[in-house]
Amino acid sequence: MTPHLWRMSLLILTAGVYAGCIGFLGSPKVTTHCPFDQAWSVALASLEEFDLDHVDDAKGVIETSWLTVQATTKAGAFQRDVNKERVRFIVDVEPQAQGASVAVQQFRETWSPMGVRYREWRRVPPHQDEEARLAERIEKRLKNRGC
Repeated sequence: MTPHLWRMSLLILTAGVYAGCIGFLGSPKVTTHCPFDQAWSVALASLEEFDLDHVDDAKGVIETSWLTVQATTKAGAFQRDVNKERVRFIVDVEPQAQGASVAVQQFRETWSPMGVRYREWRRVPPHQDEEARLAERIEKRLKNRGC
């Protein structure tokens, strides 16, 4: 193997490992000493601006409906503003030995009228700052209740 090929292979391997590690960061999680019922009601109240698609308090899962947001990309060589994006949140509330934990996860999809897959929504990485903002809102409301 030539030195150039060796360096290129090492670079690709490093980039792959780095990308894989980013996936392990996971979604933001809030832990509290408050009981499950209180954490559940705070998490539910924190999603007031969203339409809810599925609420299952027995499993501790809240799913919002898809919400269309401003697209972060433009389409084609002329950078037309025709792409669409949508987001939804899934909030998992789990009982713990000493309280509860609340995990926030965003699912984001994009659609573009350009290309072969123009009829399909495609999953894109979530905006971690939006996940973190929702988790911070839940954490703040829990602290306001003395948790």
